[in-house]
Amino acid sequence: MLANRWMFRTKLNSDGTVDRFKARLVIKGFLQRYGVDYFETFSSVCRYETIRTILALAAEQNLRIIQLDV
Repeated sequence: MLANRWMFRTKLNSDGTVDRFKARLVIKGFLQRYGVDYFETFSSVCRYETIRTILALAAEQNLRIIQLDV
């Protein structure tokens, strides 16, 4: 199984104020081994408990959630 990590980034407006926060989960593809996991495809999986927790926190703190399927 390949390792992964979260990448966080703060997007700024032209005047330097914070526009939005972005997060993405990336796979460390450079760790693939030919013949072992080279031709496998991975997708991130989220547990329902995690989704409910994120939605509850966003509702409590009056945050906006944007969802995108690719």
